[in-house]
Amino acid sequence: MLTRLSFDNYRAFEKLDLPLTKINLFLGPNNSGKSSILSSISLLSQTINSDDPVIPLLLTGKFEDLGTYQDTVHNNDPSLNITLGLELSADKIKDKIKKIIGSSIFGISVTFHYRKQRHETVVNSLRIYNRPNRLILRTHIAEKGSNQLIEKVGKRFGNITLGSKSSGSIELEHFFPTYNAPLRQMVNIADRPSYPSGDLETVLWRLYRTFTEHLNSIEFIGPFRRGPERVYTYSGETPSSVGVHGEKSIEIIVADHFRRMSKKLNITDNISKWLQKSQIADALNVVPLTDRHFEIRLSHYNTSESENLADVGYGCSQILPILVSGFSIKPNSTLIIEQPEIHLHPKAQAEVGTFLYEVSKRNVQLLIETHSEHLLLRLQSHVASGDLKPNDISVFYVYSDPITKEKKCKSIPLGRNGFYIQDWPQGFFPERLDEAKNIAKFAARYDLRNSD
Repeated sequence: MLTRLSFDNYRAFEKLDLPLTKINLFLGPNNSGKSSILSSISLLSQTINSDDPVIPLLLTGKFEDLGTYQDTVHNNDPSLNITLGLELSADKIKDKIKKIIGSSIFGISVTFHYRKQRHETVVNSLRIYNRPNRLILRTHIAEKGSNQLIEKVGKRFGNITLGSKSSGSIELEHFFPTYNAPLRQMVNIADRPSYPSGDLETVLWRLYRTFTEHLNSIEFIGPFRRGPERVYTYSGETPSSVGVHGEKSIEIIVADHFRRMSKKLNITDNISKWLQKSQIADALNVVPLTDRHFEIRLSHYNTSESENLADVGYGCSQILPILVSGFSIKPNSTLIIEQPEIHLHPKAQAEVGTFLYEVSKRNVQLLIETHSEHLLLRLQSHVASGDLKPNDISVFYVYSDPITKEKKCKSIPLGRNGFYIQDWPQGFFPERLDEAKNIAKFAARYDLRNSD
């Protein structure tokens, strides 16, 4: 699970540092910076996924199209460095490695610099550490070139003799250091407390593997999902994720529909049950037309009439990728969703809240950007009922400070009763109260006129 997210000079924010938990909700006005927060994670994920190990930061990839460095840096000032930081709690780190670094929670903070003359982004410096904030490795870039020079390692790994620039450098894969022979030679083994030769290299390699495996497992679903089609073609493969626009969701449904026995995830049945609860449809059915062509049909909630997916409300096609992902994603993964409630009526929006709670029970971490009061209220009710612990859910309000105009993100904790412990800045979902006041005001005027 990702336990902390931080960055400096990234998009809308000059600085941000957020602790993360199982369910993380980001709410606030349009253009307040919610998407910027989520994009920092998907940016690192798509960079790690790149086939080019030399590229330090892939601004245009499978999840995000952030343009250029100038488009991405705060205030569009390319002279500023961007720093991105992530912490990861990884219980599957081997006991030996956990004993050496002292914790299963470790983090990396990478500072990127833009070289205008070369039109390139480079890793300016990086720091790898564990909780509670013990240094493992710190590097900085050479004055000329792009080599990373070892600046310092943790005391438990011994002292380092930098020597020449060539022997004092370390190789990076994207933005993470990997094992290389010069690193072994630089560490003065005689100064180590009691650890065998190769501990630092082993730790870095294991942390690299753990970090990249988790970033590779991240699934991101954007706010614009692909619209419904009347007929779908099935290729025979089972995609690993639904895709950023949900474009692979029907293939996953069809593939699971034809699985047998223990391999079957029952995705169609689970979707049908959710559609019933939300009163969108009575059932979802996969109907073969040929060996390769299928249509998705829905049974009407009240009349049981069978309709093609293209002939029902748009909200159904928009929620399908989210349902497919939630019912198929592997445990110990992170799922990022923007606006899961789009085109859904209030009851269905509330049922999305319960769906997210059920997904989180399978040890899946959620980061959700939403405008839905109904979704949030349902999750609050799960806290009040005891289904969720207050520290299992974090609610963040993202907004612009009315005086300084800075983009800010404030955590509003929940109590055991499901109510907020602190007040929201600038109010929160005030429209319902404002409209109720207006209705009461106009009703009073109407009663006064009629009394005359």
